[in-house]
Amino acid sequence: MSQFIRTYFTVNGKIYDDNRLLQNRFDGGLWDRLKTFVKNFADLPMWVNHDLANTDIGGRQRSSYWAEVFRTGKSPDGMPMIAAPLDLMAMIKN
Repeated sequence: MSQFIRTYFTVNGKIYDDNRLLQNRFDGGLWDRLKTFVKNFADLPMWVNHDLANTDIGGRQRSSYWAEVFRTGKSPDGMPMIAAPLDLMAMIKN
């Protein structure tokens, strides 16, 4: 989400303090896109597939694990997790 917030500020010509990213004022457009992102992220099949809870995903994973999943669509051991790499722009569309 921080990547998306930075991009939103940059594209809209807003000056922001990167060290205090969440202390910057968010306008209505950004809030709407963040709500859509969170809803779409929560709706990813890997969160609602109860069979995955019995695999590696069921335990606590490092951030590098999730970075690999979102970048490639697969876990570091090659298990398919999502259909395609996470597309941030697609995640903000209704």
